[in-house]
Amino acid sequence: MAASASACEDEQPARKAQFFGGPPILHGGDGRVAGDGRAAGDGPRPASTPRRRARGFNPKDNQRIHAARSVRAVFAVLDDMQENGIPPNVFQVNIAVTKIGRMRDGSRPAVELLRSASERYGVTPNTITYTAAISACGKGGQWKKALELLGQMVAAGVAPDNITYNTAISACEKGGQWKKALELLGQMDAAGVALDTITYSAAISACEKGGQWEKALELLGQMDAAGVALDTI
Repeated sequence: MAASASACEDEQPARKAQFFGGPPILHGGDGRVAGDGRAAGDGPRPASTPRRRARGFNPKDNQRIHAARSVRAVFAVLDDMQENGIPPNVFQVNIAVTKIGRMRDGSRPAVELLRSASERYGVTPNTITYTAAISACGKGGQWKKALELLGQMVAAGVAPDNITYNTAISACEKGGQWKKALELLGQMDAAGVALDTITYSAAISACEKGGQWEKALELLGQMDAAGVALDTI
């Protein structure tokens, strides 16, 4: 299909804040937020509720991660943050995994950071962390590793979202694994995760590369029946 499967690696705007910014914003029903993180109007915090001390956050650390020119330099920034008493939070680890994954031969160290984040920095990987590592594997032609991470993600109780599945399907497409791509479509449907234009485009591309023209046309029909817009680019 004309659309490039790599489009699924582009983050949605709502996700960019989590990759590159600070902690998420919690809103109350009227959109206002209390200073301690509670939604406005929730009433006073019960005296028995312990306060959790938030990790420190320095925006300059984000810039340092972005400015790193090598895998070693990225890890050096994270380790320096740890040694100086302001360990990286999950958002900064996500930035680092993404940064490393875009480097040449970055798939292995990106996965290493994912797997060591908890022990090394006290960070529990979230959906974005796994998705970034899966993307790195796809870029490195490691489709088996990408699917392995997807399985580990589910086993860890971290729910894959639409972007995660699209990224995994793209990895299968790049690896010429059309059957695996179709299996992921089935998993998405079973999990209640919406299939969008990018999902179908990557799967159709995988079928085309595998010489499965009938399957590709079948997916086009399913896409149209589902009311998913065709990509005309």
